[in-house]
Amino acid sequence: MKKYNVMVASDIGTFIVNKNDTGVGWQLSEYGSHDSHELKIIRDVMRTLKKTKPNLVAADVGANIGIHSVVLSSEVGEFGRVHAFEAQRIIFNMLAGNMALNSISNVHCFHQAVSDSVGFVDIPQFDYGKPLSFGSVEFGGIQHESIGQEPMHDPARQEKVGTVTLDHLAFEQLDFLKIDV
Repeated sequence: MKKYNVMVASDIGTFIVNKNDTGVGWQLSEYGSHDSHELKIIRDVMRTLKKTKPNLVAADVGANIGIHSVVLSSEVGEFGRVHAFEAQRIIFNMLAGNMALNSISNVHCFHQAVSDSVGFVDIPQFDYGKPLSFGSVEFGGIQHESIGQEPMHDPARQEKVGTVTLDHLAFEQLDFLKIDV
């Protein structure tokens, strides 16, 4: 079995990353940071929202390994919450591990895909031991963007994940919604 996960220290915490990730994992490994301008905008928006409400609820749809979830967790307030959704099982495991590794208790991780309907979606199959932009994987049968690998089609390895709608989750409060899908 190929070993592909490593731990990387960054300016916002320590993360489990796939050393073959040509996207977020590469950025953290190479620079020790993610898009600082983007994260600053999120912090600024959250701080503006906190002026009217001390404890916020945020959703991170397409959470990947949790960079945005970590930033949101520190901005939602003492009793705020972050709901992080990641559909790829291997990436979800890293997301949950990163919350534990950084002692974050106000992020609730969900191994689900957010969709326009409740049901199931097939998860594209890739080799996590080879270079790929894991955060750019598309669901729905066709990969439009080149991400480093073609999906595999092995019926014995096919995985499905449940889909939920935000309306179905019936949040009492949702102050910030980040979608990267």
